[in-house]
Formats: sequence, structure tokens, C-alpha cells
Amino acid sequence: MTKVRFTKSLDVSATRAWEVIADFKNIQRFHPLVDHVDMLSDNERGVGAIRVCNFYDDTSVAEEVTQWKEGQGYTVELSDFSMPVKSATATLTVESTGAGKSDVTFAMEFTPKFGPLGWVMGQVVMRPMMTRVFKQVLAGLEHHAATGELVGEGWTPNKARANASAIAG
Repeated sequence: MTKVRFTKSLDVSATRAWEVIADFKNIQRFHPLVDHVDMLSDNERGVGAIRVCNFYDDTSVAEEVTQWKEGQGYTVELSDFSMPVKSATATLTVESTGAGKSDVTFAMEFTPKFGPLGWVMGQVVMRPMMTRVFKQVLAGLEHHAATGELVGEGWTPNKARANASAIAG
């Protein structure tokens, strides 16, 4: 099993970060790779909620909530994906670090396909790639939670800073 974990300190409260994260059907509001979400369950949050994240590159992944701790985080089991993995879970958690500040952690555990070769690929290719994605997602979370602006295809933290400077200048 391969584990990937990234934590970002946000300049938004844990309450606000959780409010955005817990809006399970609307991850596309802060995830810069997700075009739209299809809900497959009647419940839109909590254990048993199921969504399909449809990415801008025309791939998708189904995610079912297997653990939900109100105000703290959730874990999803991934399925129906194109990644070369047998199984995967992802967890988003939020923790208060003071007034108006929080730490959000995005973690994933996955078992690559292809035996020992897959393990090497998981360590050398997939871990660094997932870390880059997690950094981008958490930057999108901070931006959306702080401004209410939606992130979208091609969004990067640098573009957000450039836009903010142009507006302020």
C-alpha cells in the first residue's frame, strides 16, 4: 500500500474550511481539476453519500463516503477510475489552529496494480503526482473558502494572486 499525505495551513477558520469541504456534492467549487459532480445517492453528505467526480480531461472517479466526522473530516472509497490501482481511499480533514486559521490534510492510500513494478511506479510517479494535485486542491480550497470565488479549469494559486494584484492595483 502506498500512502500520500499533504497538509496546508489555511488563512480561513476550521469552521469555514469544513463548511466548504462538507458540501460533498460541490467539490468542483474548489477542486481545480473537477468539471462537475453527479450525485448517485439520495443523501448529499455523510456515510453512504456517493458522487462521481467528472474531470476536465474526460476521466472520472466514483467516491463513496465510508467515514464522516462532522466538523472534522471524511474518508471516501474510490472506484470506477482509470488510475493503475487496485483500490484507493482518500481522506480530507480539518483542524483549527487558532482564530481564523486551520490546517487541512488531504491523504490517500492506494494499492497499485502490477505487483513490484506497480509499487515502484506508485513511489516514483504516483506519489509525487498526487502530492502536486493535493497542493493545488488545498490552494483552491483556501481561495474559494476565503473569497467565495469558484476555481475552474486551469486555475492555479499563481493566477489567483495575479488576479488579486491586478484588482488591488
